[in-house]
Amino acid sequence: LVRSRGLGDVYKRQLYNLAEVLTAKLVIVCEGEKAADAARSLGFVATTSAGGASAWAGTDWRPLAGKEVWELPDNDTPGRGYSEGVAGTVAALAPPALVKVVVLPGLPDKGDIVDWIKAHGDAADLEAMALELKALADAAEPWRAESPRTGANGKHHGNGNGKHEEQPEQPDDGRPLILVDTAIGRVCDEAAAALARDENLFSRGGGLVQCCRQANGLTLHEVKVPLLRKKMAQTAEFVNRSGHNVFAPLWAAQAIAAAGEWPALRHLTAAVEHPYFNGERVVVEEGYDPTTGILLKPNVTLPDLPTRPTMDDARAACGRLLDLVQDFPFQKDYHRSAWLALVLTLAARHAINGSVPLYLFDASTPGSGKGKLLAVAGLIVHGRKPDMRPATSCDNEFRKALLAVALSGDPLWIQDNVQHVIGGPTLDAAITASIWKDRDLGLTKISAAAIKLVFAATGNNLGVKGDTPRRVVLCRLTPADERPEERRNFHRPDLLADVERERPQLLTDVLTILLAYHQAGRPGMGLPPWGSFEEFSALIRNAIVWIGQPDPYDGREDLRRFTGDGTETLANVLAALHELDPHCRGMTAADILNDLNGLEIKELLVDVAADRKGELTPKSVGNWFKSHKDRIAAGLQLVVRGTVKGGRLAWTALPTNTKDQAEPF
Repeated sequence: LVRSRGLGDVYKRQLYNLAEVLTAKLVIVCEGEKAADAARSLGFVATTSAGGASAWAGTDWRPLAGKEVWELPDNDTPGRGYSEGVAGTVAALAPPALVKVVVLPGLPDKGDIVDWIKAHGDAADLEAMALELKALADAAEPWRAESPRTGANGKHHGNGNGKHEEQPEQPDDGRPLILVDTAIGRVCDEAAAALARDENLFSRGGGLVQCCRQANGLTLHEVKVPLLRKKMAQTAEFVNRSGHNVFAPLWAAQAIAAAGEWPALRHLTAAVEHPYFNGERVVVEEGYDPTTGILLKPNVTLPDLPTRPTMDDARAACGRLLDLVQDFPFQKDYHRSAWLALVLTLAARHAINGSVPLYLFDASTPGSGKGKLLAVAGLIVHGRKPDMRPATSCDNEFRKALLAVALSGDPLWIQDNVQHVIGGPTLDAAITASIWKDRDLGLTKISAAAIKLVFAATGNNLGVKGDTPRRVVLCRLTPADERPEERRNFHRPDLLADVERERPQLLTDVLTILLAYHQAGRPGMGLPPWGSFEEFSALIRNAIVWIGQPDPYDGREDLRRFTGDGTETLANVLAALHELDPHCRGMTAADILNDLNGLEIKELLVDVAADRKGELTPKSVGNWFKSHKDRIAAGLQLVVRGTVKGGRLAWTALPTNTKDQAEPF
């Protein structure tokens, strides 16, 4: 039962087969459930009211609003009255239903669709009958409100029995009525379905969020129970069994918030405020894209994009972008390509299903312009300078901050002014992860969010440790000035103001490059593969090389030479070990430390294998060897040659061109 506004405390019955009706675009209305089931047997969605031909007014017909409705009247006076009554009701809904009264030919007196189907014989083709019914409906004229059974005010007055009954007033705002009683599951399900009417309510990361525009751009905020209860009241009207309005139940809001999944709500992948490349085309239309889950609320209006941009168009666009950064002291041309790669990545992040590398802005001297390069990139794509967050060396703080940033939907996370060394297992995992899960700060709840942001970091003469170097695009600046922050002779003295003013054209240039490369068929450029970043390479790297710029990947060689990824140290250790054990018989860690000729290897190991006290011990050296077991550097491989008394391992540096094989371990 549902309460009908406009008639006081009057309850109306729900339609038969309501679940199918709610999702259908076309609904057949018959008199009686048997007739409705007969129409359903032909493959249509069909419904009826309860109570016979005179009871149509006691039914809630609002689910038919805006749908196409075929009325199949029984072949008698009450049946025709029923059909007219329903037609007048649904045609007056907001929005009105498109009603056709379809008279079935050859019906006997008091006959209906059941008799019509029987008349075709037991072996009748149901599909053929469905096509025949459709042809009859196509030939029928739409039902008109000026029918003789409709008053001048457009409200129906007849009920088929000669009695007059004014059509109930329809809700002004279209909110559904929800009866609050002890049927907790039903109330929660109906309230959750009604929440789908809220255009700013989404499911994301196991929670409910809404999108807010703040000074730092679009932000996703968690919708907690108090706000959810308000949204429930805005999307539905709640009544008790006496027909009186009641507050949206708190217990229902709590249950909906804790559900963890909401099939009726739209899932949000990201909220973006700039036109973007989605892998096939440039998306400029404001609104929600159900295929990608992306909500676009643009903060810029672009000039017309070329529909079929050419390579020449893309190269001209690239020239305008690189003109912005001509004053920056890039050490190599491929470091300038790294900046261009960042800009393209920000505009095409949602076209890349996989991971994207971290952009490391490194300089030989403070004040070289690392932060300004990032500001230019952010202004072009997002329309604002990005937030620069202080770097942290605490792994726990990093994990919590990453979860917060991912949940809020920030597109770019910059760790500013990293000291000395960047890298570690948590950062490595974050760069290549697609989903990040962690415990909410101060709670036992585990939250998850898709990693669709771009990582960047700044520092001076940074080292990159562990496995991080292979996850990094390097952009290095080496100014020729002792105090680069005091330099004056700039081609663009007020660069950031220029970028803000020219942003519509600059963002169009970025999108032109991506679209031109895609429409050219994404030709392969024969670049070295980059494991973990295949989709990034296929789009961003290839597009940059396609328009005649150096591959930003080339900067990784600088990382290997200058940032201490361990390869050079390992090569030196293996060379020293091979000098101690040229015949590759194997030496334990204790043998190496006790060898009078092992001064060189001990000097190398003290920097990488010392214990917490800074001392070399057989245990600390053995652990370091184990962590580098079977690694190859400079033509030598660290292998185990066997064990000695006590189970200690004997290590050697085996030339990779030898046929001798290490003992399995």
